[in-house]
Amino acid sequence: MQAARPLARGVSQSEVWEAVHEKSVRMQVSSPTGASSDLYRHYERGLRVLEDAFPAQAGQCGALLGIFARLWPKLRAGYLIDALERIDGKPTPKSEIERLLADVGRAEMSWQPSAGLGQDVRLRGQRVIGSGLELEGELIQLSAFRSQDGGRRAFGRIARPSRRR
Repeated sequence: MQAARPLARGVSQSEVWEAVHEKSVRMQVSSPTGASSDLYRHYERGLRVLEDAFPAQAGQCGALLGIFARLWPKLRAGYLIDALERIDGKPTPKSEIERLLADVGRAEMSWQPSAGLGQDVRLRGQRVIGSGLELEGELIQLSAFRSQDGGRRAFGRIARPSRRR
C-alpha cells in the first residue's frame, strides 16, 4: 500500500482503521470490531474528568483555531484520548506555542475548491504545515502542525497529536 501524501485528499480508509487499531493496542483496549467507539467507551470515566476540565465557554470559537460549537465535543474527545495516553507528559512551553503561531502567520496559504462547501486551505511554511476550510471569506477551521521540511517530502503521514512537536 502506498502511503498518502501529507494533506492529500482521499486518505485511505484502511489507514484510518490502522491508526485506530494501533491506538487500541497502545492503550490496551480489546475491540472485536476494531471500532474507535470501544476505545472511548473503555476510557469513558477518564475522558469525562478531562472533558469537565475543558468546557466550551460562552462565545468561544476555539483555542488556537476556530471551531463550530457542535463540533467541539468530538474534536475535544479526540485530543483528550491522546492526552490520556500521555497524561504525565510535560506541558508545551508558552514560547513554543508563540513560535508555532508566528510560523503559521508567515506560512504560504493556497486555496482550492473543497469537496463540499467552501474552499480547502493549504498552509506550508519553513517549519509548519496545515490545512483548513474557508467559507464565504471566513476561516472556519485550521489545523497546523510542526514539519521539519514544510511538507516537501513526497509521501508521509501527519503524526498523531501525541507525537507532534
